[in-house]
Amino acid sequence: MGRPYSAATLKEATTGWASGVDRVMGTTCTMGGGFVIGDSGAKPVRPAGGFGHSGSGGSTAFADPAHRFSFALVKNRMTVPGLDARLASEIRTALGIASD
Repeated sequence: MGRPYSAATLKEATTGWASGVDRVMGTTCTMGGGFVIGDSGAKPVRPAGGFGHSGSGGSTAFADPAHRFSFALVKNRMTVPGLDARLASEIRTALGIASD
């Protein structure tokens, strides 16, 4: 299966356009082409070289291009704080991918 997007699109998505406090989430982050880039305080969920977005209630999705790894968790209830971080960390450990 080929890439879902070109190398140019990946570069644009992971290049910072703006930094500051996200007015919805209330956290400091750097935004790229529609994604939060870097860890922005979300480690180990989203690694320093990754991009993605976390949502209300603990849902999250991110990609880690350096390790060819992606992760998504969508929940239907606002429960179990930190579940996304624990699951992502456990999966990385099982695959032998270090969290940055």
